[in-house]
Amino acid sequence: MQMMFRREKRRSFLILFLALVGSCMLGAQPNGNEFKFMHYTNEDGLPSSYVKSITQDPYGFIWLATRVSVCRFDGTEFREFPAYDDAGQPVELMAGEIALYNDTLLVCRSIEGEYFYFDFDYECYRSFNLLNDLGPFQAMEYSEQGGFWFIRESRLYYLDLTDNKVLELHEKEPFQELSGNGIPVYHVKERNGKQVLVTGLEEIWVIDRPHKVLNRFRMPEMLIGEYMNIFYLDGYDHAWMGTSSEGLCRMNLVNGQVSYFNEDSGEGQSLLHNLTHCMTEDQTGRIWIGTEDGLCVWSPVSESFSYSQYNLTNPEGLNTNPIYSAFCDRDGNVWLGTYMGGINLWSAEEEFFTTWRAGTGQHYLGGNVVSCFEEDVNGNLWIGLEDLGLNMLDVSNGVIRKYRHRSGRNSLSFNNLHDLLFETPERLWIATYTGGINIMNIRTERFEYINTETHPQLPSNNVYCFLRHNDSILIGTTAGVGVYDLNTGKLSRFYDEVFNGILIESMCKTENRIWFSSRPMVYYYDLEADTLVAFDRIPYFKGINFIKKDSRNRVWIGDSYEGLCYYDEKADTVVYFNSDSGFPVSWIFSLEESVDQWFWASSGRGLVKFNPETRVYKLFDNNSGIPFNQFNYRASFKDSRGTVYFGGNNGMVSFNETVNRRDDPALEVVFTGMQLFNQPVKPGKDSPLKKSINRVSEVELRYKENVFTIEYTAFNYAYRGRCQYAYYLENFEDSWNYVGNRRFATYTNLKPGEYYLHVMASKTTSDWENPEKLLKITIRPPFWLTYWAFLIYFILVGAILAGIYLISTRIQKSKALVEIERKERKYAAEMNQMKIEFFTNVSHELRTPLTMIMAPLYSIMHQDHLSPALRKKLAGVERNVKRLLTLINQLLEFRKIENGKEHLSVSRGDIYAFAEEIRDSFMPVAESKNIQFILEKPEQPAHIWFDHQKLEKVLFNLLSNAFKFTGEGGKIILSFKIVHVGPRKKKPEQYLLVAVSDTGQGIEPAMIDKIFERFFQVDNRPVSLRGSGIGLAFVKSLVTLHRGEISVNSKVGVGTEFTVRLPVSENHYTREEKYTGSEQFISSTEKYIDVDPDFNKQPAGATLPTGKPSVLVIDDNRELIEFIQEHFSEKYHLHVAFDGNEGLKQTVRIKPELVISDIMMPGMDGLELT
Repeated sequence: MQMMFRREKRRSFLILFLALVGSCMLGAQPNGNEFKFMHYTNEDGLPSSYVKSITQDPYGFIWLATRVSVCRFDGTEFREFPAYDDAGQPVELMAGEIALYNDTLLVCRSIEGEYFYFDFDYECYRSFNLLNDLGPFQAMEYSEQGGFWFIRESRLYYLDLTDNKVLELHEKEPFQELSGNGIPVYHVKERNGKQVLVTGLEEIWVIDRPHKVLNRFRMPEMLIGEYMNIFYLDGYDHAWMGTSSEGLCRMNLVNGQVSYFNEDSGEGQSLLHNLTHCMTEDQTGRIWIGTEDGLCVWSPVSESFSYSQYNLTNPEGLNTNPIYSAFCDRDGNVWLGTYMGGINLWSAEEEFFTTWRAGTGQHYLGGNVVSCFEEDVNGNLWIGLEDLGLNMLDVSNGVIRKYRHRSGRNSLSFNNLHDLLFETPERLWIATYTGGINIMNIRTERFEYINTETHPQLPSNNVYCFLRHNDSILIGTTAGVGVYDLNTGKLSRFYDEVFNGILIESMCKTENRIWFSSRPMVYYYDLEADTLVAFDRIPYFKGINFIKKDSRNRVWIGDSYEGLCYYDEKADTVVYFNSDSGFPVSWIFSLEESVDQWFWASSGRGLVKFNPETRVYKLFDNNSGIPFNQFNYRASFKDSRGTVYFGGNNGMVSFNETVNRRDDPALEVVFTGMQLFNQPVKPGKDSPLKKSINRVSEVELRYKENVFTIEYTAFNYAYRGRCQYAYYLENFEDSWNYVGNRRFATYTNLKPGEYYLHVMASKTTSDWENPEKLLKITIRPPFWLTYWAFLIYFILVGAILAGIYLISTRIQKSKALVEIERKERKYAAEMNQMKIEFFTNVSHELRTPLTMIMAPLYSIMHQDHLSPALRKKLAGVERNVKRLLTLINQLLEFRKIENGKEHLSVSRGDIYAFAEEIRDSFMPVAESKNIQFILEKPEQPAHIWFDHQKLEKVLFNLLSNAFKFTGEGGKIILSFKIVHVGPRKKKPEQYLLVAVSDTGQGIEPAMIDKIFERFFQVDNRPVSLRGSGIGLAFVKSLVTLHRGEISVNSKVGVGTEFTVRLPVSENHYTREEKYTGSEQFISSTEKYIDVDPDFNKQPAGATLPTGKPSVLVIDDNRELIEFIQEHFSEKYHLHVAFDGNEGLKQTVRIKPELVISDIMMPGMDGLELT
């Protein structure tokens, strides 16, 4: 309690005026040392923003006495507890002071002077009768001897808590000066074995108990007759005493030396205001003094004050000036209770992450969105923003200078910046979006400009990145890459045929390569080979954000969806870091290398620290002191001091791992509450909680109370209580539940038994080395076990067994089906093999008879006396014999290829002369079917290496199919093209591309993958258009033998295109495969073309003679119709139709006596027609 010394006060208006003026002048001075505070007000749940007293209990909770109530704070939640009087009736507790005594006793003094203690077992306040029964007293101080000192009627007494006995001063302290105890005492404090008494003798008495000495010092002049409103003992044997108007004095308790501090004490020694309200000492020995006009912090090292006052431009400073209470917790954090500003909390934990935000002060960024960094020779950091230009951070004092676009003045051309590069120590290159390149002389602050008007070869004014290479600067833009020659000042485009129109977002340089990244692709320029190559080793990366090089010459690539990877050029390996490898994030914005092979990556969820060799990952988010999780693309930098910077959409963060920091204290978990069926459980005799849940090691529940919630927290005041939590219930689950910042665990319908709840906390999502908190939970079983219960158990067991049986039966059926399918596939393969063997054997038997038929047939057809009708019949025989012989030859050759007995025989020839021969072979067919047949090829001859006979067979098969399936009036294109692949300086390799495209029926998408299978036929094709199913399989085998590839692109109703790609350079083939004799290719005028001849729908000369009956023949087989015409045209007038729809029309038009129709036809079939 405070005491007023009765003496007339002498004040003058002049002194008061000077004090006020001095206070205002001090408030206007810049702060020599900035303090950052977290603020808690009634908007955060604090009952009142007027905080009178603060303390901490043995478990770590902070207790606050506010204007309206007393509350407990765990870092996130403020909680109030009931108070009861002697009769057990609830009372409203409005405390003026709260303190912890003997590390176990939490005592409150109400504004009426009544004392209460907090019952930790039952979580309520109870009347502290031991103190209340002492009667009215003016002051109380806890003694290190385990009792209380209290002053009553200016006399000092001691309350011994061991026997509740009250002793007078001379009975407790055996000094001669204290005998009789007639000394008036107004204030008492005790610390470190020293008891300090402010006596009515205008003396300060110091009882040094360890040395058994009593020292008497004269009271400082400023205290005599004044109201002493503050009395504090620090850890350096000093007593701090103050009045409401004269400031503070500090007395050395060893020698009695006194120092005075007030508003006029001079620089570093003056107070912000003479009215001081509170004091506390932090763990470094600094004295924190709360005044009416701000905070003064005394340093015992410099013997001077630092100050902090409310500043509207500093949101992290004090939020108000009057400070009424101060307390240093066991972690060294300092809590300041203010008048109407709530709690201002200063964290003693050294901030690993330094935050830089936008603001109007000189220590704040000029904009929010940080995009790029660069360091000058003086160590100052230049910062590019995407919203408000350029900033320069003076690292010596933290002052930030800002540069922006000023219309009509020599300044930035635009405020959206993407990259910075020092060309020289004074010339800073600035990449702007839409403003081209700005070059700033940082000494004169003058700007030069490079844009598409001054340098037309600049691909775009949207500039994203720079890279210095020798005497050139590479410039990445939204439309390609430019190269600026620093010697000549000329700008040219770099590989414009590749980069034109491509956004290049980042570049880096390794030993022999320059790397470029665009959103979908990475390229590198080989400095030795002088070639630009597309890097195709990362096919899954479709949203590439950056490319960087580390100290080991590895190239790192970050993606928007698939995480991160690096490419080791020497080992030629790519190593991925994504969700498959346990990497905690997928969207990577930027990357920086730190120390000891550790890296930092920015993401959409925070920063990830990881070691690529050990695969250890640590995620740091807003629970770890990072104020934002959204970082910016490529916005990172590491300066010469090892400080790493990452930019985001709300400022930037920095850190330096080379600076030694104290270890963070371990996070201790405490249980804060329990719920049953979503209802809070209060401790009591009739409650499942016999004591507070934080005071018990076991909770016992009835079997019906098996839906419960356990609440917990960990004290992480330095980060506003933000923690990551994990828990698991032993005997119920085997793995941890990582639940983020959720502070409760709920379990439902647990069976009777013993369970153990394990809870632990972490500041990050990956570091779980803090101690666990354990709580045993016992759920008692019911005292009865009925037959109905056993019946239910029996039914359940039976149902489970039945389910197992059904599932196992289904599994067996599934296995059987799989085995049947496997056997069917094997059978199909065997059947295909049998077909080939069968056709091969038959082919051997048929080949000789067919050859014997061909020879005399050829002689007969060349006789002059044959009639036209007979010659036409023999031509049909010859055509079908050739078709059969061709099919036999293909089967035999196909068999040879499968058995590996067919070999290449390539020779050098003119491919375009070969192409013309192929075209000439098919021109009669094209003319007969009225099909436009086009050959596309360059005019100049081209000699390449290829097997003429095999390529001819491939093209004859493909063209035969094209003519077969292309209707009258269609178009077929045969194109030849030679492409070159490889570096320009070396002899490139040649490849032949041959394409056969038609405007025929097209192929169903479902059939495209099957057309190259042996004996495959499309069932819905007309009989006349169906083949043997061997042609395309034969083609593919020939192309594969030629080391080539064949592909098909088709659309139903539009047409089909087959493309063959063959290697045709000499080095593609071995010496044994090369044919060096005479010209290999011989014109194949006698080759058979498997295309049905076209007929007029109505044969010439088919006019109906008088008396001949008319007959309509409907069939899609044109040779069969020709056969019928030859045999029956003399006796009948024949009409023909090639499908059901056309036949129906002719039937209506000519009304024939007889209609002969096939059944299976395209469109309308024979049955539908009749």
